[in-house]
Parts: sequence; C-alpha cells; structure tokens
Amino acid sequence: MTLNNTKLMNTVAMLLKYLAEGKYDELAKLTDTIRMRAAEIAEAIDSYPGEIISVINPEDLDVIKINSPKEECWSVNVRLHTDLESPSDLTMSLTLIESNTNYYNVELDDIHVM
Repeated sequence: MTLNNTKLMNTVAMLLKYLAEGKYDELAKLTDTIRMRAAEIAEAIDSYPGEIISVINPEDLDVIKINSPKEECWSVNVRLHTDLESPSDLTMSLTLIESNTNYYNVELDDIHVM
C-alpha cells in the first residue's frame, strides 16, 4: 500500500488545527499519549516564540516509509508555521499508521526545534 496524499494532508491539517487552537488535551488523546502528554505538548509550543498557525504546504512535509511487518506506517516531520515565522524552525515529528478511515492513526513522537 502506498501513502495516500489526501489522507496525509487531512491528518496533518487536523493536528495543526488542534495545535493552533491550543487543544493539547484533545491532541494527546487523539495520539493515545504514546509519546507526548498534553503538558509536554504545551511546554514545547509555549517555549517557542509566536503562535502556531494552521498552515500546511506539501514542501513542509518530510515523509519516510517505515518497513514494518505488522502494519503500513510512515515517519513524518512537519515544519510548523507561526505568526512570526513562516515556516518556523519548530518541527512536529509523527508516526502515521494506516487505518480504514479518512485519517491515519497518529503517534505524536516529538515537537522540537530543527
């Protein structure tokens, strides 16, 4: 199975909306707090200058297929945009896992400065 670009963009857009609206609890629940809890997400976002804006461009995504015998999955780095920098040096790292919905299942691995 190959990566579905529409599904990828829908998934990332949904995550960016949560970040831009400061809905860190919802984001943590969506990603099952596998890697980052709401407080850790807030700390990563709040430590960077500016406010996250919900902008996504294909060139902001770095996608690598993960070879897994269990499931189809991809490692994705997303350059975030702020009201002060577009794009910024802040990056959201994800693992996207195939699902039978319009969105990929998500593990939020990290939010960090590149």
